[in-house]
Amino acid sequence: MPLRAFFEGRELLAPLISDQEWLKLKAQRPKVRLCCCDSTGYLRTSKLGTKHFVHGKESLCNWASETWQHLLAKTEIVRVCQQFGYDAKTEVSGLDWRADVLAIKTDRGQLVQLAFEVQWSPQTLEETNVRQAKYQRDGIRCCWLFRQLPTSHDIARQDLPMFKLSLQSKDVLMVNASTRTMKLSEFIAALLSRYFKVAFRYQVCQNQQLKAVFFPVSCWKCQQKHYLYYIENPCYYSCCDIKINELLLGALDNNFAWFKPEIIQAVQNFLKTEAGQKIRMGEIKIRYSDNIMINRISFGCPQCDTLAGEGFNIKKYFDPMCRNKYPDIPIIKHDLQITLPNPVLSAKPHWCYSKTGSFCD
Repeated sequence: MPLRAFFEGRELLAPLISDQEWLKLKAQRPKVRLCCCDSTGYLRTSKLGTKHFVHGKESLCNWASETWQHLLAKTEIVRVCQQFGYDAKTEVSGLDWRADVLAIKTDRGQLVQLAFEVQWSPQTLEETNVRQAKYQRDGIRCCWLFRQLPTSHDIARQDLPMFKLSLQSKDVLMVNASTRTMKLSEFIAALLSRYFKVAFRYQVCQNQQLKAVFFPVSCWKCQQKHYLYYIENPCYYSCCDIKINELLLGALDNNFAWFKPEIIQAVQNFLKTEAGQKIRMGEIKIRYSDNIMINRISFGCPQCDTLAGEGFNIKKYFDPMCRNKYPDIPIIKHDLQITLPNPVLSAKPHWCYSKTGSFCD
């Protein structure tokens, strides 16, 4: 079902014709000439309101039938490309290829040609590579949108941009772009704005924010009341805003997430503030644990320096207890501003997203 045709010497691109003009034109029952085969066609509107053309009964064109999802995707793509100043057309044929959408414009004296292929039906990786090679030969960059990706490996490739396309509701198409999911129109706009690029590793932002929960406990030895803390939902974020849990939880020398040096430093900075001075805490340092009979970093009592708590059990055991034992002592939550000493890297090719150009690479 083509989206492009000719009528009375002018080209008609169905997605760009207003609803009012389309109804007016349709009322004339015009016979248009279809670009794919130069045969007679007619105007039609799908149940979802997608404007398109259909072949006449006498046509011998071998045009493959398209789903309404395919039509909807092409419609959204060509609209966004036009908004970005491209001369965008559907069903454009080359020497041995036909693009669902071909967008062309001159940028800084250079001709830019972008093809978009929508694959709502399955296609093998081998066939995709063959078709991609034809575009590369002709100096065209092609982006592929698959309902079902031709490979199970989620690896971003600059030479073969492939993204998963899905239907969220009856007429909303979504794209999974490795690091985020967005509406198809938003994705095309971001792609044309150069907000995406292939990065071969995640880079954790040097400045992070974590929420610390300070809660009251009583020293088992001297009964002194004081505070401990844990980190709520501990994780760091990459430059493209992706959670990288293993970098925070992968503690060295038995240091748990909230005992990492940069977090301890952020806690100490908070305790020096006016709000933080209300919290009485012991020193975090290496102490001997009778339970496992080794030295390990831990909380301590500010009165007698006895080991007060260690590891992930803190949140599980102490927080629920303090809500019952110390109803008059508040639990305090505070956003810690964390500064990492060096950028942390994790090897993972992905489509990195940034509006400011601060990509992971």
